[in-house]
Amino acid sequence: MFSSIHPIREGGARKRRKIEQVNDWMHSWCHAQGLGFYSLGHTFEKPGLLTVDGAQMTKWGKSVLGNKLDGLRALN
Repeated sequence: MFSSIHPIREGGARKRRKIEQVNDWMHSWCHAQGLGFYSLGHTFEKPGLLTVDGAQMTKWGKSVLGNKLDGLRALN
């Protein structure tokens, strides 16, 4: 199981597009290899889930991610 790169606030639209391109490529590659891919999507754009600079998850953000991944494990 691979997880997408979460979007960051700093860096503007160009950096966001680069992250989206990498995530799109990784999703396609995982699918071709028969591997799972979990997209964080816009989950981490909600206030309080990332640090002020947007480069890291807060304690609450890590908890949200952990709960989402735990939910996936339950599906296996």
